[in-house]
Amino acid sequence: MLPSATDSHAVVAWMKVLDRIERTLLGSLAYDPEAVIPAFPAVAEAGVPLQKLDERLTRLQTCLDRAETNATEIDVYLQGEVEQMQQHLDQLRAGEQRLADWASGAV
Repeated sequence: MLPSATDSHAVVAWMKVLDRIERTLLGSLAYDPEAVIPAFPAVAEAGVPLQKLDERLTRLQTCLDRAETNATEIDVYLQGEVEQMQQHLDQLRAGEQRLADWASGAV
């Protein structure tokens, strides 16, 4: 899921707005000698944060795919167990019927 050109432009526009806010705040804080001026990290290129986000999303998708594969394997195993259990129940019912028939003298 790659960002569209519109998304990239929006990110760049917001980065410019934030840079402008930062400059304004620094200018305002310069008038107050007791103010603590926060150290803002340098803004990297617009693509770098998006690239990191894409990498994280790719890793997340890989984990989700692996979980889905594991769930499918477990489902197949459990379906086999259900079939075996059904066979055992059918055998028990047949044995129960034979026993009931024997007890009633129908054999």
